[in-house]
Amino acid sequence: MSSLRIITPDKLEEEYLDPFNARRLDWTRSVFLSRRRLFVETGSTKLGIIWLILDPLIHTLVYLFVFSTIRHNEDPTALFIGLGIIRGMQRTLAITSNPKIDLTGGLKIDRVSTRAISGSIVLHIVATTLLSGLGVCSVLFILGNTVTGTFFFLVFLLANNLFWYGAGLNLLSLTTRMPDLHKVTSYFGTGMFFFSPVLYTIEATSGWHRTASIYNPMSYFVEASRRMAEGEGYAGFDILPPMGFVVLAIITSLLVFYGNRRLDGIRWRMSDRD
Repeated sequence: MSSLRIITPDKLEEEYLDPFNARRLDWTRSVFLSRRRLFVETGSTKLGIIWLILDPLIHTLVYLFVFSTIRHNEDPTALFIGLGIIRGMQRTLAITSNPKIDLTGGLKIDRVSTRAISGSIVLHIVATTLLSGLGVCSVLFILGNTVTGTFFFLVFLLANNLFWYGAGLNLLSLTTRMPDLHKVTSYFGTGMFFFSPVLYTIEATSGWHRTASIYNPMSYFVEASRRMAEGEGYAGFDILPPMGFVVLAIITSLLVFYGNRRLDGIRWRMSDRD
């Protein structure tokens, strides 16, 4: 299939003579590159992708032991869900805001489209999210959660990671210029761990802490997952305003949209630097 690619300092444009085949080619490349990302991440270890299941599970079990056994936390399910979602946030933000992220797939910049690259990142995040959520879901079953509750945990885990995927792509335009800024994102992830309702429920907050929690996007992902897991449904969202979920969905869409658009300029700068 023939194609015409035009590279400028502002963006990388691609004009295909056959749009349908172009999209199919981009999809094929996205799948291939997502597999490549997965292999690069896990190929150097003997257990391979099993570590994607074990890593969040081990971290979560450690915190579960500390806060459920030593501190006698009454609701290990709520703690387990909160820890599983915050780990997804930290991992996704670390990947997408990394200035060393692979934006070419090992090919020359004019041989692969930005659409294929962004698609490969999304597929990689979805695959790793499902794998990492597998271990957490198994424990949720052991703790007595229903299939429906566990399913909604995965739904909100994916939604959470999609939000931070968009946020990370927008940060990438800054971290590629100032690599030291990527170090700050790790501290941000640690801060969100303590300031989000992960180790506690939002009902345990009051005053300015509850007000801050209402404006914290992590509160919606964590608390919604907990309420659905407990079978409370919409009735459980008595503290978080329903409009907050609508606003969060709009912000997520905008972050993903503008983040993907920024990839063109970022790829040009990185190729010019090389």
